[in-house]
Amino acid sequence: TEDAVCDFGESYGKWTGKEEIHREYSAAAAGGRTDYGILHNVMNPWIRLVDETTARGRWYLINIRSTVGEENPLMLAGIYDETYKKTGDGWKIHRTRIDFLWPRREYVGSTDL
Repeated sequence: TEDAVCDFGESYGKWTGKEEIHREYSAAAAGGRTDYGILHNVMNPWIRLVDETTARGRWYLINIRSTVGEENPLMLAGIYDETYKKTGDGWKIHRTRIDFLWPRREYVGSTDL
């Protein structure tokens, strides 16, 4: 949504609005703060309808390095907690937050699910 929130914890920060999310993610990628040699696995989703225009979801994440020569390909594990809003263009992500579980621990836990 236009007022979306992307909360990626201490490592990346909290960004609000489509423009800021796009700008900050682009800056992170340009500055080498992202690793594009990865397989970003999200699995075991559940989505709960809260009302006619709001839903909440959770996805489990495992990132695996896909570049050749990695001694340990497991990069990180985490949990996405998300809120979705129904708009005139269909369902959109309104808020996403990731809790990193491994190897660093930045865990807030479920807030409004």
